[in-house]
Amino acid sequence: MSDTYGDWNTSDTLKSNLSEMQHPLASATVTTAFRTSVTLYIYRIGFPILLAIAIVGNTLNIHVLWNSKRLHNVSYTFLRWLSVADILITAVYVSFALIRSRALNPTFSIVVYYNNVCFFLLGSLSCCSNLIVTALTLDRYLSVCHPLKFRNSRTNKLVHAVVAGIFVFAFVLHIPSTYETVVVEFTNTETNVTYWSWAWNDNVRGASSFYTLIWPIARELFSKIIPIAVVMVFNPFILRAYKQSRKKKKAMQTTEAVNAAKEKKRLLVLLVAISVLFLFCTLPRAVADIIIRATPDLFNSSYYFYTLVHVATLVEAVNFGVHFFLYSLASSEFRKSFREVFREPLRCVNRVEEG
Repeated sequence: MSDTYGDWNTSDTLKSNLSEMQHPLASATVTTAFRTSVTLYIYRIGFPILLAIAIVGNTLNIHVLWNSKRLHNVSYTFLRWLSVADILITAVYVSFALIRSRALNPTFSIVVYYNNVCFFLLGSLSCCSNLIVTALTLDRYLSVCHPLKFRNSRTNKLVHAVVAGIFVFAFVLHIPSTYETVVVEFTNTETNVTYWSWAWNDNVRGASSFYTLIWPIARELFSKIIPIAVVMVFNPFILRAYKQSRKKKKAMQTTEAVNAAKEKKRLLVLLVAISVLFLFCTLPRAVADIIIRATPDLFNSSYYFYTLVHVATLVEAVNFGVHFFLYSLASSEFRKSFREVFREPLRCVNRVEEG
């Protein structure tokens, strides 16, 4: 996830201007009234509904994945950590939506959090989520396409180490976002009202091309482009290898072969569902970011593109909020695990009511 969640006022990707008024550097093409309408539908209606669903779904997801006795192989370990990343992102999105919807006034402390903490956490955690999906895809590729060669090396201990490395890498990658901009005070010339907003930190941006060119490209590459490429490239190989192995195991007709085939099918269905959701939710924002860098004035000069960017922001957030419902629809094994996990608590409730 990039740090592009609002208005743009230079040729680069910028954070939202909290005032939503005419910043001295902003284009006046997209009117304030139109920006207010977008804020209403996206941040005051769309995000609250999505976040309510995400909080419930991610809470249930963590409870099932971390407590089920069925879901404890290597691939499900990736899904457990993906659920952790999802619920953390959801928590940060709550504060993001409150600020963007104007439910919280842009005081100095709020703007400092929004400018230096909120986008750092959103970028880091979404990068973690995307890279975990990437790692899961590669894990299924090794399991399905090279089952004998990598059978012994695929362990839960290795998965924990990989996920820990992903979290460290993602947070280090996004450290520059904490100090590339600073909080400043400015006065709206039309209303003569003083606001707290942000500005580029010229002390670091003027020192080298790292903050204007190298780091933004590296961030987008590792956060979105590589994960999207891996999911798009490796899934066809996985599907093809699965079909071939299914034919061989049908000929064998042993109980072990049948059980292994069923497990592979369950995980394949889950992977395909996760991949489709990931691509659907991530591609619009990735494409919008590319267009912005190619034509930086388009955001403030086109009503359609302005709307597209904000809608893509909402759609990208969907990717982190509906995995529980996706697993429930795609996997009978997950549904069985859900019933097993909640069976005992429900029995306790029934006993209390009967007593």
